[in-house]
Amino acid sequence: MPTMTDGLEQAQQKTLNDEENLQTWLIVGDGDLSYGAMVSEELSGSSFVRLIASVLEEEEVHNQVYERSKENTECITSHPLHEARFGIDATDLLSFFPDIKFDIIEFNFPHWRGKTNNKRNRQLVDAFLKSATSVLKRNGEIRVALCHGQGGLPSQDLQEWRQSWMPAIYAAEHGLLLSRLEPYEPIYGLSSHRGVDRAFYVGKDPQKYYFRFPNGESVPQEIQMSCRHELRIMLHSDKVEASSLSQDQIIEGQAVFELGNEFIPEGIRFEIPARHLMKPYWTEGDDVPLAVFLLNYSGESMPLTRMEADGFRETIEQEITRRWGLEIAKAGRLVSRPYPSPLLPKLIKTYGYE
Repeated sequence: MPTMTDGLEQAQQKTLNDEENLQTWLIVGDGDLSYGAMVSEELSGSSFVRLIASVLEEEEVHNQVYERSKENTECITSHPLHEARFGIDATDLLSFFPDIKFDIIEFNFPHWRGKTNNKRNRQLVDAFLKSATSVLKRNGEIRVALCHGQGGLPSQDLQEWRQSWMPAIYAAEHGLLLSRLEPYEPIYGLSSHRGVDRAFYVGKDPQKYYFRFPNGESVPQEIQMSCRHELRIMLHSDKVEASSLSQDQIIEGQAVFELGNEFIPEGIRFEIPARHLMKPYWTEGDDVPLAVFLLNYSGESMPLTRMEADGFRETIEQEITRRWGLEIAKAGRLVSRPYPSPLLPKLIKTYGYE
């Protein structure tokens, strides 16, 4: 016969199971809390989502600045699992949520409070992504909505990319991959333009960027980040003869490709998209041709940072010298800054590799 103790244990186990199945969703920088109110209404029939909508301002200030502050707060908190939080700094989330790991962390249209300044906005995005990783579940997702041009994807050229906030670069530095990119049309009341109760313009093509920790799955090539550099192997005839390779084998490039793949980890796509033969102008009477290769690394299922890519460059240069006894011209030059992988064909054409 079941006892009262048995019933209590079953109730406790049910509560524990419910908590394990509960999805946690954090919204930061939510303006006048309109987005949180909209999401809360959409989730009104769900008992499996804990929603926290938060803003930087303290509650008293928020009530004074935003006309719909109290209305939106009441809408959110009318659901037993939803709450509004004030005074939450999106760049220091671990201090506010030391005991919670979130499935979703969302920041729509982040913007430094002052006048438009790419440097400040990049710092904000960088600090937010770093902060968000500290409270994100391993299989969780970070979502960032950005106005036209801010995210930099797609970009027509390097200049357009460099004028963006380049969030995918900062994500990689904090162990995150940009996993997908979608058009985003906000249907809630936009407000909080530079910290005041005023709507702002999101441009013709706002987008939502989705970031996650690597899980072994590849991301689309059009959103991968790449780094490139030139490898210049000096083909001294005596040193080539002493090596294990012929000059033709070196120039063909397969030997370099196979060597690089020994050190480049799975999840990083390695390619040699261009090569050519040239003579160095600085040689004095010594006819020493150069085998020049364009080497490119892309974050396919692992985040790629410039520092990591430069480590690949350094290892390849060192191993060519150690194994083949060949010199590298202009060795030690840092790889390029990360850029969107789809720009590679244009770069090849621009820099005359074709």
